[in-house]
Amino acid sequence: MDVVIVSTNDKYYLGRDRTGRYIKRTSISQADVHESMLKANNVIKNCLTKTEQNKWVAKYIDDINKVKEKQKITINNNQNINIDNFDFEKCLDDIITIVEKCEEQRKILCKQLSNVDLEISDIEHFIQTEKINVCKWVKIFKIFSEKRNERALIKQKQRKINILIDNLNQSFDKSSIGLIKAKLEEVEYNTYNPRTEMWNTLLEL
Repeated sequence: MDVVIVSTNDKYYLGRDRTGRYIKRTSISQADVHESMLKANNVIKNCLTKTEQNKWVAKYIDDINKVKEKQKITINNNQNINIDNFDFEKCLDDIITIVEKCEEQRKILCKQLSNVDLEISDIEHFIQTEKINVCKWVKIFKIFSEKRNERALIKQKQRKINILIDNLNQSFDKSSIGLIKAKLEEVEYNTYNPRTEMWNTLLEL
């Protein structure tokens, strides 16, 4: 059976809190596992008062699967946040790549918006200059509605891209990431506000 070394007084165990400070733990699953008796005794010496030290010992424990599992998780977490393995340059390159892709997408959206605006203009002028029967009116209205919806989607994407670019150009930390996500979730279609009495006239038709 596997054994490990812990610091204990047979009632409590010494284990780290979230800040890395040793505190008394009531559960063995929260105890820190030490690689040697010397290390366990040093923890007792450095973390407890002289009065308390006499009551604590470094001890082999042979039935602590939970402790072993906790130790594996702790080791994995430490590896994940090990600054020695963090590639700062790659991270910066990734951020730059994201910004460049956003800028490229913004140019594409601008071109798409320009094209659909020209198509809408053609439809409007066609209506003004051509004789149109009822059947053709229905077809034209369908095309016009599709183009207006297409334009609205492009504008929505543009607002999202602008949010990303504006925030990526600022400090890139967890708070700004959260802000970006919140702003993206808020982006929806803009409500159209009638500009003239024509709207009411159309409603009365």
